[in-house]
Amino acid sequence: MDAVDVVSKLKPAILLTTHSATITGGAAIQQRLQDYRDGLAFVLDQTLKGILLGQGPDELRYTVRLPKRLQETPILIQNYGVLAAMPPRIFNALFGQFDRNAAMLNKLHPIEEAERMVQAMGGEDATFEKKSKAHEDGDYLWSCQLADYLVKADNREKNRQLKANCLRQMGYRALSTNARSWYLSQALELEGKTAILKSLPALPDAVSANLADFVNYYRVPVDPDRAADTDEVLGLHFDTRAYGLHVRRSVVDLIPDLSLSERKPDVTVSMAPRVWVAVFNNLADPGDLTDKDEIKVVQGDAAEAKALFAMFDPIYDWKNDKALQVLGHALTGEIGLLDYGP
Repeated sequence: MDAVDVVSKLKPAILLTTHSATITGGAAIQQRLQDYRDGLAFVLDQTLKGILLGQGPDELRYTVRLPKRLQETPILIQNYGVLAAMPPRIFNALFGQFDRNAAMLNKLHPIEEAERMVQAMGGEDATFEKKSKAHEDGDYLWSCQLADYLVKADNREKNRQLKANCLRQMGYRALSTNARSWYLSQALELEGKTAILKSLPALPDAVSANLADFVNYYRVPVDPDRAADTDEVLGLHFDTRAYGLHVRRSVVDLIPDLSLSERKPDVTVSMAPRVWVAVFNNLADPGDLTDKDEIKVVQGDAAEAKALFAMFDPIYDWKNDKALQVLGHALTGEIGLLDYGP
């Protein structure tokens, strides 16, 4: 809201916006800015009021509603985001994920919950009938929730198609472009007609320009079980730059400058930045790269180096993830993402 106030005080003659039309004229601009600010203030304050009254994020999603005056102002039409998503985000920013309902402090795993819910409703056939009835009645939200239980409990084609059907109907009725995209894209994915990326691999130029960051990020996929009894430092040399990864009993710490570290590497390897791109993006196995001498062991032995690299799980499954395969083929020859591709 402070940013809106700053723009208003500038008294602009032309207002460019990212999700709405450009307008001109001082009075029209001031009205738009005031409406936008009022919308933000209303959602914030009514969310805080609901929190004070003991409401959790799921309740706030339904109780915070714009008054008619703000519903009808063009700048607040929900054609991009949806208002219902904002109150839960405010709640989570203040309190985290716990909704103050003690029954939700420890929840069942989503798959186990789905299996139990399906059984509680009389089994898969009974749940299927309830889902179909809700769909026929136009109760697509409930239909989708039931279909989601069915897919999690038994991820077969019949159940996936059920979920796709109700998601598609939700998408047809969504004003928000973001919501519609999620509904329709996931419907297509459930039908096997498209694939959605779970996470994006790193661009080679980004890795090469920010090696310290991408060495640091590599600590994330460590396998805690394989690294449970390990306390070793893997030194990584890239030309004149040298970093370390300290694998320390299921936790990995970055050593940003090996020359300043009291703990010296147990094994040290060197490689070109483009090879690290392949390692980071799981385009090649570090053990194979070591055998090919693209990863050079300059201190310690190759077996130890391979063993340390083997403690990190691959994130990108290029052989089985169809979305990654499509992305890789689209980018091949443009940025060299698949220089070491499968």
